[in-house]
Amino acid sequence: MFVLKDQSLLLDKLKENLPFKIDTDFGINEILNQKILSNEFGDKIIKVEMSSEDFKFMKKLDSSSKRISIKEYVSNYLDSHQNLYYFKCEDSYDFLSEINKKQSIISKYKFGKNGRVSFWWGNKNTITPFHYDSYGFKQDRLIKLNHGEEYYKKPFEHSILTVIEGKKKVYIIHPKYSKFLNHDTELQDGASWCLESTECILNNKNIKYETVILNAGESINLPMFWWHKIENLERGLAITYGFLI
Repeated sequence: MFVLKDQSLLLDKLKENLPFKIDTDFGINEILNQKILSNEFGDKIIKVEMSSEDFKFMKKLDSSSKRISIKEYVSNYLDSHQNLYYFKCEDSYDFLSEINKKQSIISKYKFGKNGRVSFWWGNKNTITPFHYDSYGFKQDRLIKLNHGEEYYKKPFEHSILTVIEGKKKVYIIHPKYSKFLNHDTELQDGASWCLESTECILNNKNIKYETVILNAGESINLPMFWWHKIENLERGLAITYGFLI
């Protein structure tokens, strides 16, 4: 896995449309961290969701979500080392705007167009199952296999996952292996989710995958259509910055 240390080369590297690590958190920790959330927004009511890779269960997540205060989330789940629930905001749930942090975070990245951010806060062992992001590019709802290798070298949208606190394990699979994965777009517009268990995917001899460890203060570029699964190795906080180049 290539590690970028000179941020002046970032845009050139992004044009290759390949995943790579970036040795920075872009200064996000100055704006958002667990201490700020607990001390300044402890009474704020948030929506937390159950952590699972069961596709059928995930489709029913709205019925299994809870609304609790940040103070309760920290006490009942994070401090208690429970990994049943995690806190995320994306799409229509714009928590970062509610606490007036969104634009400050976007401005830290200083590159890309139409910037948007998502937010993740969970305990050790909380997960995001295998999926790829398509950002509404409907011509590739279930990856048109006949386009071949060159199709994935076009300049599409990107996401950068930034670990603010904690440690994550990221599994990555090239789009060309999609033909060996049973996947569906029903769960979320702009993404496709794998219907198979992680064990089945990783044991499939037709699929090659890579794993990357992200520590606090590190980021990774995840281009559109690349399969990835995120696993919290420690309690932690992360931001995903999505953008066009």
